[in-house]
Amino acid sequence: MIINNELVGTLEQENERLRAENDQLYRRCIEAEHERDMLQAAQIQAESRQRELEYANHELRNRQTLFQTLIDSIPAAIAVRDRRGRFLLANRHMVAQLHVDCDEIIGKADYELLPEHLIQQWRKSDQPVLTQRQSTEREESFFDQGTWHTLLTNRFPLFNDHGSIYGIGSIATDITERKQMEEQLQLAQFALDSSTDGIQFANRDAQIVYANQAFATMLGYQPDELQRLSVLDVDPELTLPEWQQLWDQLKQHQGWRFERQLQRKDGSCFPSELVNDYLGFNDCLYICTFVRDITERKRAEQEQAALHQQIIDAQREAIRQLRMPIIPMAHGVLLLPCVGALDRERMEQMLATLLNGVAAQHARVVILDMTGVATVETGVGQDLMQLAQAVQLLGAQMVLTGISPLLAEELVQIEHPIKGIVTHNTLQAGVAYVLQQRRR
Repeated sequence: MIINNELVGTLEQENERLRAENDQLYRRCIEAEHERDMLQAAQIQAESRQRELEYANHELRNRQTLFQTLIDSIPAAIAVRDRRGRFLLANRHMVAQLHVDCDEIIGKADYELLPEHLIQQWRKSDQPVLTQRQSTEREESFFDQGTWHTLLTNRFPLFNDHGSIYGIGSIATDITERKQMEEQLQLAQFALDSSTDGIQFANRDAQIVYANQAFATMLGYQPDELQRLSVLDVDPELTLPEWQQLWDQLKQHQGWRFERQLQRKDGSCFPSELVNDYLGFNDCLYICTFVRDITERKRAEQEQAALHQQIIDAQREAIRQLRMPIIPMAHGVLLLPCVGALDRERMEQMLATLLNGVAAQHARVVILDMTGVATVETGVGQDLMQLAQAVQLLGAQMVLTGISPLLAEELVQIEHPIKGIVTHNTLQAGVAYVLQQRRR
C-alpha cells in the first residue's frame, strides 16, 4: 500500500509537470500564431508601402519627365548648379550651348565643361547672387562656332529649409537677333531723324503713327505731339473720304506725288511736295509720306517765271521793232516796211509805232511798204484806213506801196475810204514820187 501511494504521488507529480508543459506549449503556440499574424500584417503593410513607394517613384519620374519637358520647351538655356559649380539640372538648350550630351552634364562641374574665359565670366556673374542673396540680370556675350551671341541671363539663389543657399539657378535667353534688330532700328531711326525731308506714317483712319524730327520741325510741333494728330489736322483741305480714296489708289499704284498746302501749328501754311507710298509692316498697313518744304523752290520758280516773261516781252519788243522798223529816208520822210502776216494785233502795234515816229521825227511823208506782207487778216483794211487817218491828223501824208491782191481786196470793201492816200505798186515808184514832190 505504501508503494502504491508513492507511485500515485509520483504519477500525479508527473501529470502536473506534463500539464504545466502542455500549458506552456499552448501559450507558445498562441504566441507563435500571434507573431505569425503580426508578421503577416507587417508583410501586408510592407507590400502596401512598397506599392506606395513604387507609385510615388512612378509619379516622381512622371513629374521629372514633365518638368524636363517643360523646361526643354522654354526657348532659353536653363540650369541649376550647386555652390561648387556642379550641374544639378539643365535643359536641352543649355546642353546644346555647351555642346555635350544630356547624360554627361548632370553631376559634372562647370569647370569640367567650360573654357577658362567662360568659367571666369560665370564666376564673376555668380558672385553678386551669393553675396547679395538676390537675383541679377545682365547681358553676356560669347563666341560660338564663328559667331558672337548675346544672352540676357537671369541668375537667382536657391535656398534650403534652413535659409542657406545651396545652388544658383540661371535662365539665359539668346537675344542676338533682337539686339541686331534693335541696332537696325536705331540706325533706321537715326537715318529718319537725320533726313532733311519730313517723314510720316499714317493708317487708314488718317491717324499719324510716326513723324520724324524734320517733319515735326517743319510744322512747329514735337514728334510726340504729331502722333496725337491726324493727317487732316496738318492738311486742312483734305477730307477723310479723300484720304481713304488716296489709300485705295496707292494700294493699286504703289506711289503718288503731288503738291499740297500744309498747315503749321501757328496756323500759317506753306507749299509742300508729298511723295506717298503704300507699305505693310508687322501685319499693319500704312501710307508713308515724304514731305519737302518747297517754299523757296516756289519763290525761285516765280522769280524764274517772271524773268522768263521779261525775256519773252523783251524778245517780242525786239521782234516787233525788227518787223516794223521805222527808217528815216530824208528830212521829213519815214519808211515803214511790213514783213510777214498782217493781223489786227500787228496793226495796233504799227499804229503806236508809226504815230510815235511821225511825232518824234516831225515827218511830212510816211511810206508804208506792203511788199513783204504774206497774209492779210480780215478787217485789216479798215485798220489801215484808221492808220492813214491818224497819220493825216498829225500833218503827214500816207504813201502806200507794194499792195498785194489780198490787201487790195480788203481795201476795196471799205465803204468810206480815206482820201489823200497815194498808192504805188512798188516801193521804188513810191520813193520816186516822194522825191519828185520834194523838188517842187
